Amino acid sequence: MLPPIYTKVSMSKIMEANTEPEILRTNLSSFIIMLKNIGIHNILSFDFMNVPLIPALSQGLETLYALGAIDEKTDLTKLGFKMSEFPTEPLLILKLSSLLLSTRQN
Repeated sequence: MLPPIYTKVSMSKIMEANTEPEILRTNLSSFIIMLKNIGIHNILSFDFMNVPLIPALSQGLETLYALGAIDEKTDLTKLGFKMSEFPTEPLLILKLSSLLLSTRQN
């Protein structure tokens, strides 16, 4: 049997008792675009296990709007539907798609 990586003392001093849920510490734009793609239009009415902060949801919506993934009513655009097919950050999808289009044209 391997020895523990941390001693009990160092574990109690270094590590938190519970890690903060990922939804509370990440960019929510990919999560929002996925919810919208499956038909959940009112994000605030979604039954979250850990409710993210309103500013984090707002920032995710603003990011999607700036990328052209959602319109003024926060509905997915054609681009938004295409972006939602890739399980990654929408900004990365936009950059990758423009890169692929430029290499296809050359």
